[in-house]
Amino acid sequence: MHHFKKALSTVMLAVVALSIVGCSNYSSKSSTSNSTKTAEHSKSSAQRTNEAALKDFDKIKVGDMLNKGIGGTTLEESKTLLGKPTSTTSMKVGKQKIKAYIWEKSDIRLALQFVKNKVVNKSIGGLKWTRTGPKATLKDYNAVKEGSSLASLTKNFGQPDVMSTNTIQGKKTVVVVYSTGINKKTSKKSENSTANMTFSFINDKLKYKSQTDIK
Repeated sequence: MHHFKKALSTVMLAVVALSIVGCSNYSSKSSTSNSTKTAEHSKSSAQRTNEAALKDFDKIKVGDMLNKGIGGTTLEESKTLLGKPTSTTSMKVGKQKIKAYIWEKSDIRLALQFVKNKVVNKSIGGLKWTRTGPKATLKDYNAVKEGSSLASLTKNFGQPDVMSTNTIQGKKTVVVVYSTGINKKTSKKSENSTANMTFSFINDKLKYKSQTDIK
């Protein structure tokens, strides 16, 4: 029962975090100029923005939610690094009261969730990488096996568009979502849906995966 509650808390926290960054505006703000040079500059600028956001994201340390967030970056440290948050919200995960602070820049949304003024979950969304290789297919998705590492995933598919990280009782959970560079189904039933692949890692080993409308 104890392990079930811990797993449930981990999943609930990840779902809440992904829902927060998933609310961001994913529309592209790239230039619509017909000039190839302008378009290439816009792409490279977006890539640099993504990389800068990920650097900040990596600097945020995540504490253990069930241990008062010990080891996590504090709210003041987060504000020093990221500036003034765009918005805040409060919620409950199980019996735990959590406060979330959200920073938005262009299409990117970075959310930090705090317990006792320390980060217990961090998530980032809206990156939308420009992928130059072949689109990921259902066959590629099926080839990703349980127990594989996050590094092996990013080697095959590149950086994810959405990422969420938390730690509960020493177990680090990372959930990543890919929504760009995917070979999407084209049936009427799926034409309005967003094709994506979701992978969940615990201590850097793939435990769960799911996909929507990949061909």
